[in-house]
Amino acid sequence: MESTHLQQFHAPHLDGVEPAPLWTLYNRAAEAGRADGVLSDKTAIELFRSLAYPAREVYGEPQQSHALRALCFDQAMRRIIGEHPGGTVVSLGDGFDTGLWRIDDGRVRWLSVDLPGVIALREKHLPAHPRLRNLARSALDLSWMDEVDTSGHVLVSSQGLLMHFEPQEALGLIDACSRRFPGGHMIFDHIPPWFSKKTRREAGRPGNFQAGLPFALSVHDAAKLPERFPGIASSTRLEQPVGRPSPPERVVSAALRLPVLRNLRFSVTLLEFAQASA
Repeated sequence: MESTHLQQFHAPHLDGVEPAPLWTLYNRAAEAGRADGVLSDKTAIELFRSLAYPAREVYGEPQQSHALRALCFDQAMRRIIGEHPGGTVVSLGDGFDTGLWRIDDGRVRWLSVDLPGVIALREKHLPAHPRLRNLARSALDLSWMDEVDTSGHVLVSSQGLLMHFEPQEALGLIDACSRRFPGGHMIFDHIPPWFSKKTRREAGRPGNFQAGLPFALSVHDAAKLPERFPGIASSTRLEQPVGRPSPPERVVSAALRLPVLRNLRFSVTLLEFAQASA
């Protein structure tokens, strides 16, 4: 539900779209527009301009974290599609992400899955692409799997999505992907339990546009996913790139790399799915 703070900046052409995709687009576009930005993303800059949304008034100063997360995803996904040319990327909850234009190798097929309102805006504001399909469907409606070309490798990407689901929904989706796309991969980011509790406690407060985030997964629990689901062969924690942290942030970042504290971190995990049984 939108906050009063967000409603006063409501744009008619964005009816029905939640604030989170706009927030991440704003942050990526702002970072890409910097001379010292860590992310190259001209498409995000153009898309953000076309939406004409007063993001600074709604979200405040841009944050670098979303661009660093996108860069972490890009690096891993670029490597995987390079190892499996001509495969398919399924981007769940694609929002206003422009990952295809950042990592396109000239062969990859891309299926963007999101809710109808977001897909309508993607089709209106993003350029056409010969290997892109947009599918207006919830990621939890597993019928989207029937739309995936499984003749080649499948890489499922879920950026900024799973934490919005209930735990059984998020884990059920991971399990379903592992069983439906044997030999494939899945990359997703996840929040630590302490942050999930914080968002649920603060949801609905005046000026807070973020909803509570029910699903959390620690670094330790993400590493144990192959033990929980037989369709998962391995789980790898990906190191996020270093940005432009202030001195206090450098101290916090270094501390969170200590084994005793790493379960407090925001993380990105890459899963490799087991091969199909003969």
